Amino acid sequence: MSQNKIPLNPIEEMGLLLHDLGHQIGKPNQAVDMFRAAIKWGQMTKKQQMWHVEAMLSRNLPVGPSIRARLAELYEIQLKEALEEKTRYAVAVQKDNDSCYFCVIVPDLPGCFAVGDNIRMALENAKEAIKVHVETSLLNNVQLNEPKSIDSYIDSPEYIGDVWTYVTI
Repeated sequence: MSQNKIPLNPIEEMGLLLHDLGHQIGKPNQAVDMFRAAIKWGQMTKKQQMWHVEAMLSRNLPVGPSIRARLAELYEIQLKEALEEKTRYAVAVQKDNDSCYFCVIVPDLPGCFAVGDNIRMALENAKEAIKVHVETSLLNNVQLNEPKSIDSYIDSPEYIGDVWTYVTI
């Protein structure tokens, strides 16, 4: 009786490769941990998944070149999907009373803000600021939290009087 092979998505295949890898390096307990982590990946964002795979690839594990090459290939697939994945960030828009500028604050990304001569320009600048912030965080292995909704911030004292909207990246 022939066994039908079920096609795997990149995350499932990566999980099985990591599981096999744990056995190959003689650490079956680590293999189970790796497999459990792979199962949890289905609940993570693409960006979180990328962070974990990047961490695995950066370790100097004694694995054959074919496994390392396939992990790298799967990493590239996930990276492409992560970059194509659209994320919506809640932003607070403030008008500076002392000037003609508008400021956009991104509470989900501490320190991320943008300014512009008008609201449209401030929001466009915020998109670029968010992209740079996220890319820099990924390059530095800083894990990003899932963006929250406007409702999570609207009653916060620091944002009283601000106008809220979403910026999609």
